[in-house]
Amino acid sequence: MNNSELACYIDHTLLKANATKEAILATCEEAKAYHTASVCVNGCWAKTVHEALAGTGVKTCCVVGFPLGAMSTAAKAFETAEAVKDGAEEIDMVINIGYLKGGMTQEAQDDIAAVVKAAHAGGAIVKVIIETCLLTEEEKVLACELSKAAGADFVKTSTGFSTAGATTQDIALMRTIPGMVILNPCDHYEMQAAVRAAVEHKGPCYIRLGRLAVESINNNDDYKFELGKGITLREGTDITVVATGLMVQEAVKAADALKEEGISVEVINIHTIKPLDEELVIASAKKTGRVITVEEHNIIGGLGSAVCEALCEEAPCIVERVGIRDSFGRSGSVNDLLKYYKLTAEEIVSRAEIALKRAGKR
Repeated sequence: MNNSELACYIDHTLLKANATKEAILATCEEAKAYHTASVCVNGCWAKTVHEALAGTGVKTCCVVGFPLGAMSTAAKAFETAEAVKDGAEEIDMVINIGYLKGGMTQEAQDDIAAVVKAAHAGGAIVKVIIETCLLTEEEKVLACELSKAAGADFVKTSTGFSTAGATTQDIALMRTIPGMVILNPCDHYEMQAAVRAAVEHKGPCYIRLGRLAVESINNNDDYKFELGKGITLREGTDITVVATGLMVQEAVKAADALKEEGISVEVINIHTIKPLDEELVIASAKKTGRVITVEEHNIIGGLGSAVCEALCEEAPCIVERVGIRDSFGRSGSVNDLLKYYKLTAEEIVSRAEIALKRAGKR
């Protein structure tokens, strides 16, 4: 994926308190030059941005209750209505964290619902920022449930103004929420399709994205994206590799390496972790008898767990899981972290050999 292909998925943002009109207009010019998804600003600049972006296809996005989320519900609803009137097509609102943590769940839901009502009345969508770094695991789930009940369109993890963002356990949390669709695309073709599917889907969706530029996997003419349906990238008979997100490219590399050793690998791309394409996974497991799951996520509660849950009921077999073991996340460059956590093609090859030995095939 090159820079121009990547830019259309980026909200170009300027939310600093000292942002001037000149800086806002410069941000708009950058967005137009690179064709970003939107320009996200504080509400006072909504009209300026909307006028500057007219006819470009770049959307105007405004934050509401930002960054603390602690203003009154009436004020948030008014701020939303004013932003939409001034041209905002997307609203990024911050939940009332104090309400949530203090057990005032109805008030927290009503706070979101008021913004949703004001935004939807003007044709704008609402993304709810839940500020995950300030919440317990249970509160994160509750925040998503309240956002869903209030009619919000998306949930976001962080304002960027607090202490941290998403974690390596986020998929596990999202899987516990009834009706939540979890998408983890592997390249920009799939990302584009996933966003469209999420917009068209009647219900909450969680889209997980990595920071690393990846190779194109789905640039074939017959590529078809369907929620809840995996894609078989390679046919094989000896072992199945079920991968998601940026680990799909590593799975393909591992399949190529194993082919040179005479091992036939079936590679399945799972872009929708929930609902999982159990039919495809079970059929492949019955064919090969050995499965490796691969994810850039904690192995507890993520893709590996979902696959094992499906297989234990219908097709018990040898399973090896590649992912982050039971440990906390670290900071660093993406490539360094992938090596540190052994999220590589080499590790997939190693696990394949272990699986084959367990089956008495090596």
